[in-house]
Amino acid sequence: MKKYLKEYTENLSVIILLFYILGFCYQFCYYQYFDIEIQYYISLTDIIFTSIGNLVTSLIIFLFIEVLILVPADFFTAYLFRYKSYNKYETKSYKIKFRLDRFKDYLISKNRKYYSFTLTVLFFFVGAFVFDDSIYFYSILIINFLYHLYQLIEPKEGVLDIKMKRNITSISLLIVLLLSYSYWGHTDASNLKKEYTSKIITFGDISTDNNIYKYIGETSGYYFVLNSKTDDVLIANKEGIETAKVQPNRFRENEKKQVEKQMNEFFEKINYYLHINNR
Repeated sequence: MKKYLKEYTENLSVIILLFYILGFCYQFCYYQYFDIEIQYYISLTDIIFTSIGNLVTSLIIFLFIEVLILVPADFFTAYLFRYKSYNKYETKSYKIKFRLDRFKDYLISKNRKYYSFTLTVLFFFVGAFVFDDSIYFYSILIINFLYHLYQLIEPKEGVLDIKMKRNITSISLLIVLLLSYSYWGHTDASNLKKEYTSKIITFGDISTDNNIYKYIGETSGYYFVLNSKTDDVLIANKEGIETAKVQPNRFRENEKKQVEKQMNEFFEKINYYLHINNR
């Protein structure tokens, strides 16, 4: 643990710089879709907060995919082991069962990286047929792919070989993150016209509650509002606004609740399936 903390502390400036670069890439591509030169309206604080939010989301997605990959891999190994020796297993004593279970755990830990990598590659092929925007799916899954590829490759013993593996992986990950965040920014901007505005903002004669004016985003000093009929963008300086009313869009909130409901139903089905198979 101390080793990892030391590495993070020593590379803290590099990590902060990475936050700035990824945050700016996303915001630049997002606002560039509306022909907004965001570099003239944004501060370093805006960039870091946007980057942290995106990175936390990426981390949650990464961990979610890891669960989807590891659980089937471990379940398949355990099931195969039990299936091959089911009758013999049930007749063994407690001590032998304990040893067999430890051997099963050993098989899982030893083969996990191979099963995980195989499932990740399988997800790549399946995603091309399941998702409409396969590029968006690949841009998310590629991070998990690099992670499992890193675990799979075993360099020769030696400091140079280990450093080379780490450097190549780090550079590859940086390139993938830059491309992914740029693509996500452009895609989120292009989807704005199809969706309800995320916030209802009212100031002066402008209000985004009618879905004609759509909330694009904001920085610490400006609001950005799109006229969906003319494609004109209004840039409002917050200092020149006396009062502004901001509230969540109830239609957007209902969409989020529907997605949460579908996800809960999905996880309930998985738990039910695992419970049935563990009997």
